This record gives sequence, C-alpha cells and structure tokens, in this order.
Amino acid sequence: MKKKLIGIILLVILGIIVLNIFYSSSKTTDEIKMGAILPLTGIASLDGQNEKQGIDLAVEEINQAGGINGRPIKIIYEDDQTDSKRTVLSLSKLAEIDKVTIVIGGTWDILANAIIPEATKKKIVVLSPSALSDTLEQESPYFFSVHSPVAVNQEIFEQYLKDNNAKTAAILNVNNPWGIAHKNAFKKAAANTGVDILEERTIMGFDNNDIATDMTLIKAKNPDMIFVTLNFNDMALFGKKRVELDIKSKILAHFNFVNTIKRGMLSRELGEGVTIFQYSEPSESFIKKFKEKYGKVPEAYSDVAYDTIYILKEVIEKEGVEPDNVIKGIREVQLQGASGEIYFGDNNFPENKRPILQIITKE
Repeated sequence: MKKKLIGIILLVILGIIVLNIFYSSSKTTDEIKMGAILPLTGIASLDGQNEKQGIDLAVEEINQAGGINGRPIKIIYEDDQTDSKRTVLSLSKLAEIDKVTIVIGGTWDILANAIIPEATKKKIVVLSPSALSDTLEQESPYFFSVHSPVAVNQEIFEQYLKDNNAKTAAILNVNNPWGIAHKNAFKKAAANTGVDILEERTIMGFDNNDIATDMTLIKAKNPDMIFVTLNFNDMALFGKKRVELDIKSKILAHFNFVNTIKRGMLSRELGEGVTIFQYSEPSESFIKKFKEKYGKVPEAYSDVAYDTIYILKEVIEKEGVEPDNVIKGIREVQLQGASGEIYFGDNNFPENKRPILQIITKE
C-alpha cells in the first residue's frame, strides 16, 4: 500500500514538472515578436537611442498590463550602426531567422530608402518613427512613416515670411533627400508669399563641409532672410561663420541648429536671434512618464517610437500579425498618442507632429 501511495505521489510530482516545462515553453513561444533595426551606434546613434527608449517604455507598459491579448511583446533589436547595408542585412536576419513579420526601423532617409525594397520583397511590414515620407525615394504598401512629412512645415514657413515682411531670401541646404524636401517646402512657401529667392547653395557632402564660400556668396546678395537645412557639424560651423562674416540677414534654421547648442558644439550666444523650426513637443503625460523612467526629458522621435508600439498593439489585437492584415489595420488606426493624433487613412503617414517656431535667446 505504501509503495502504491509513493508511486502515486511520484507520478503527481512528475506530472507537475511536465506541466511546468510545457507552460514555460508555451509561454516563451507565445510571445509576440517584433524586430527593431535602429542605429544604436554610428552618426545617427542619438536618434536611434531616443527611439529605443520610447519603444522600451511602451513595451514595458503594455506587458505589465497583460500584453496583447494576454501575450507579451518581445522586441528583437538589431544595431545597423547607421550603415544602410547593415540595415538590409538586419532585415533579412529578422525575417529569415527570427521569423518576424513586423519591424520598426529605417531611421533617417538613407536607412529607410535602403530597407524598402527588401521589406517589399519579403512582405515584412516596416514602421519608421523618424524617416519622413517625402524623403523616401519609392513607395511601398509595406513601409509606413509614423512621423509627419516635411511638407507640413510649409505653413510655418509662410507664417515666418509674412511676420518678418520678407521680400528676398537665400537657401543653404544639404544635398540629400532630407535637405531637398525642406528646400522644396520652403520654395513653395516663398512662391505663395511673393518672396524672391536670390541665391540657392546646395552642399554636396553629408557633413563636415567648408561652407565659408557659400555663406560669403549669400551675404553678397544681402537677402532679408536665409533658410538653412544642414547636418550637425555644418550647422555649428554656420552659426560661427554667421557671426564672423557679420551676416545681418534673419535666419530660419532646422532644429539641428539648436541641437548643436544642446550638444556643446555651439555657444548659445552665437545662436542668439536665430529662429528655428521644429515639431511639436510630446504630450505632458508622456514627458512625465519618460522623465520618471529615464531621468531626463524625451528628445526627438522618442514619442513617435512610443506611439508606434501602441499602433501595433491596437492593430495586432484586432488583426493579428499576418502582413496584409497588419497593413489593413494600420490604415484604420485612430489614436491620440504621445506625438499627437495619429490617423493614416489612405496614406502611409499621419500628420501627428505639427511645426512650431522658436527664437534662440542667450539664456
């Protein structure tokens, strides 16, 4: 009798062990896996890290609240090192080895433009929190920008030109899709407000260029204002040369200009009086949550990356992870997010971020 009882007890214990192993295994395989290809190193690493922090905050919140239909989210991160070739290789790895159908990534236009053909071929849905739709060289039903396009800035450019009674202008921009998209938006604003473009100077290198000659030529035309869209080191150089050359024209610059001040590349005194255009701040509730987790205020793209996860939560809850269903779900999303109201409709982008102007002061 004792032997029989012991046998029963051992069978019960064995059954519990087997159930625990099965439960643990099923719990792991029941995760909703998504890929994220971000430049965690390289020249775009600050933006990539900002995106990762937004993603991690959203995933933590959703998983603590029970996940998506009871399933936790798992993000498989790949660092493309701001190298477009690595972006493409990372997508292949995520699709073929990790078997994901959804990827977050394509930071900056150089990385987004590289990933689109591969995403289309492999039918992987890619959502980028930072690549702007009008900097993309091709369209794909599988690629979505979750950030407003450059074109929304046209309204604020027109406002600036009217408020400053500008009659003439000059343009200094970098020669890439991002720089050209901004130039085009400004030229439309100038045409709508009757402003003559006296000089256009396009900088051929990505960054670290000698722009002194270009600035000298612009100064000689004496425009009422100068529109500037450059990358970080060139923007810092512009701020210094503006003072050295004693340029009196009003300056309207991309928010890269103020970022050079934040990063210690340019003194605030040298930036005094420059007007920058930037996108609207995140919601107050997001700023509070972000500060509680990371001990700092969020920077560019953190809020959009956060919203990207909540978009996918809403879509997957209703449609699952099959690519065609995800695409259908994204087009139906209506979300009041940290970055504003998000609605795609027939577009592959929303207009959640709105442009604002800010004048740099000494303090």
